[in-house]
Amino acid sequence: MNIFGAEVPFASLCGIEPVSYADGVSRLRLQPQPALANNHGFLHGGVLSGLLDIGLASAARCSVGLPVVTVSLQLAFLKAARGPVSVEGRVVKSGRSLIFCEGEISDEAGEIVATATAIMKPVNPSAPA
Repeated sequence: MNIFGAEVPFASLCGIEPVSYADGVSRLRLQPQPALANNHGFLHGGVLSGLLDIGLASAARCSVGLPVVTVSLQLAFLKAARGPVSVEGRVVKSGRSLIFCEGEISDEAGEIVATATAIMKPVNPSAPA
């Protein structure tokens, strides 16, 4: 799946779709599929974690115009989700070598399902791996 100019295979696997990006804020959405559920029928925490990571990384990447990697990701799960969800990722502060981000996942009713903070690091796309 192309998320604001970057191919993100995990996003394709989960069905994560881009919605918008502007001024350091990215928005993505996810329509649940049975394969993304936990044993209780709710969206699996790992999928929610991935959605947050992609949402925050997209905000960081679009903000600085370079690929980024996640240095640190802290999550809090506030409630279970069954239906469609969306994530908003925001750049809080962008330094020379690190980008600080925050965001949350909301359900269709607008209730917050999970929150996250992250530190992202821009990487040079032409540097050897």
